[in-house]
Amino acid sequence: MDPDLKSLLEENLALAKQNNKMLRAMRRAGWWSALVRVLWWAFILISTYYFYQAYLEPLLGSIGGFHMPSQADIQQAMEQYQAR
Repeated sequence: MDPDLKSLLEENLALAKQNNKMLRAMRRAGWWSALVRVLWWAFILISTYYFYQAYLEPLLGSIGGFHMPSQADIQQAMEQYQAR
């Protein structure tokens, strides 16, 4: 085998291995990035809900009896409307 050809093949093999290593690192970084992004949004949504349940709902309830209507409340309102 020609020495120049052999050196070129060895260099090509080394570059291919380096490229493969770099691509695997990029793929791994992409997965970690997606996981962190999902966990971040889950934290934001859960903390917002917790803040509402712990602080805002009792405050609004004490201000004026604010509450979400139940299915029975909605049904009763519909019956009163239909009776008119």
